[in-house]
Amino acid sequence: MLLFMAGVAGIYSLLSTGLGMQRSAMETARGTRSLEQIVWQLEQELSQGLHWDDGLGTWRDIEAEPFGEALFYSCRFAPEIGNERLGTLVAAIAVAASEAGLASAEPVDYLLTPGPTTAAAVQEVRQRKNKP
Repeated sequence: MLLFMAGVAGIYSLLSTGLGMQRSAMETARGTRSLEQIVWQLEQELSQGLHWDDGLGTWRDIEAEPFGEALFYSCRFAPEIGNERLGTLVAAIAVAASEAGLASAEPVDYLLTPGPTTAAAVQEVRQRKNKP
């Protein structure tokens, strides 16, 4: 009986560990999808000239913006020196479940371009390749 109970306890431990790992993986996947959507949204906004401050000649950081039903994000822009308006931007994006959580969230860096949308640029390159 003691061996049986030890086996059941071991199986229970494995199941609870597996469920915890699955939950963690699901949260990571959800965060990754949300981050991809935020980056897509930022690319669209940058191509429309949003977040650019003409008076200061620089990009305005996003302090705390709601995204979806239960997330907030912040974004700090680091423009290319000498080509601030149209050059490549490094966007440090942090995502958290609450506005207060943004302060401790680890930002992820992305390269963004405020020029034509990426989709339009890709389509243009494909058209050039297909021409004889």
